[in-house]
Amino acid sequence: MGKPPHRASFNQQVRTQVFKNLLTLSSGELVARGILAVAFIVLARALGKDAFGEFGLATAVTSYGLLLVSLGFDPIATREVSRSVGELKQYATHILLIRVACALVAVAATAAYVFGAAPAPAVGRLLLVLSFSYVANALTPRWAFLALEESRPLAVAGLITPASLLAAAVLIHMPSQVAWAAIALVSGELAAGVLLLRALVRRVGALTFRPDWTLARTLARQSWPVTLSLLLSNMLYNFDVLALGAMRRATDIGIYLACYRCVTVFSPFLNAFQAAAYPSLARSYPDFERIRVRVRWLTLSAIGVLMLAAMIIAGFAHDLLGLLYGSDYVEGAPILRILVWTLPIQGFRSLLRQVLVAFHRQHWDARNVAVAVATNVVMDVLLIPQLGALGCAISTLASEVVFAALSAVAVRAAVRHVPAVERR
Repeated sequence: MGKPPHRASFNQQVRTQVFKNLLTLSSGELVARGILAVAFIVLARALGKDAFGEFGLATAVTSYGLLLVSLGFDPIATREVSRSVGELKQYATHILLIRVACALVAVAATAAYVFGAAPAPAVGRLLLVLSFSYVANALTPRWAFLALEESRPLAVAGLITPASLLAAAVLIHMPSQVAWAAIALVSGELAAGVLLLRALVRRVGALTFRPDWTLARTLARQSWPVTLSLLLSNMLYNFDVLALGAMRRATDIGIYLACYRCVTVFSPFLNAFQAAAYPSLARSYPDFERIRVRVRWLTLSAIGVLMLAAMIIAGFAHDLLGLLYGSDYVEGAPILRILVWTLPIQGFRSLLRQVLVAFHRQHWDARNVAVAVATNVVMDVLLIPQLGALGCAISTLASEVVFAALSAVAVRAAVRHVPAVERR
C-alpha cells in the first residue's frame, strides 16, 4: 500500500476544494436567498398578517411531509459516493424510485386529510397545492452533485424557485390570491428538480432500475437516524408556528415569521458552508486529526461573521422590520432581538453535525436533536400562553444552546472512539 497523504498536503487540498465549492455554492445561495427575501417581503405586504400567516402555516405542515419523502438518504449517499464515485448511478437509481413512490403516497395522504378532516378552506387549498412539492423534491438529486463536488448546477438550479416565487409575489395584490404563491413555489421546485435530474442523466447515463436489496437495506439502516434527526430538526424550527396556531395565537404567526425571515436570510451561507465541507469531512474518516485544525478555523470564522450580523440586526431591529415589512410588523422587534442570537450558535455547530454523520454517528445527532426539540416544546407550552411569539423566540434560543452544547460533546466522543483497526 502507498503512504497515506501527508496531513499538511491533505489540509491544503481540503482548503482549496472547500473554498472553491463554498464560493460557488454560497454565491448562488446568497443570490437565491436575496431573491427569496424580496419575494417574502412583497408577499407579506400584499397578503397582510393573516394570509401571510396561513401561507407560513401551510408550508410548515408541508415541510414534515418533505422529510418523510427524503428519508434521510442525502447525507448517507453523499458520504458513500464522495468516497467511491463509481457507486453514484446505483445510489441515484434506488433513491429516485423510492422517493417518487413515497411522494405519491404523501400527495394522496394530503388529499385524504384535506377532504376528510376539512381544515380551514384557505389552508386546505394551500396544502393541496403544496403537496406536489413532494414530487418535485423526490426528483431532485441534489446530493449527487454535492458528492461530486460539482456546485455549479446546484447554484443555477437554486435560483429557479426564488425567481418563480418573486414573479408571483409581484402579481399578487390581495389576500385571496395567496394560492398563487403556493403554485409558483411548487412550479419552481419542479423545474429545478427536472433540471438537476437531466444534468445527472447526462453525467451517468440513463437510470435503469435493478433491485439491490443489500443496498436498500443498508440505506434504510443507516438513514433512519438521519430521517429522525431531520424530522426533529424541523420541529425545532417549525413547531413554534404550529404551537402558536394550536394555542389560538394565530395572529402572532405572521409577525413571528417576518422576524424569523430576518434570521434565516443567513441560511444559505450556513447551508453552503456545510455542503462544501462535508465531502472532505467524509474522506477524512477515520483520521480526524487530518482535518481538526481546518474544522476549528472554519467554525471560528462562521461564529465571527454571524456574531457581527447578530449585533447589527439586534441594534436596528425596529427600523429593519418597518423598512422591510411595514408598520404592522414593527411590534415584532423584541422577538427579532432574541431570535437573532441563534445565528452565532448555529455557526458554532455548523460543522459539528457534519462530523457526526461523516464519522458514522448519525444516531448521536438524532439524540441531540431530540433533546433540543424537547426543550423547545416544553418551553413553548410554558411561555406561549403568557408571552405569545416572544415565548417562541426564547424557547428557540434556549433549544439552540442545548443543541450546540450536546453536539460539541458528541463530536469529542465520536473522534475519540473511532475503532483502532480503522485508524491504521
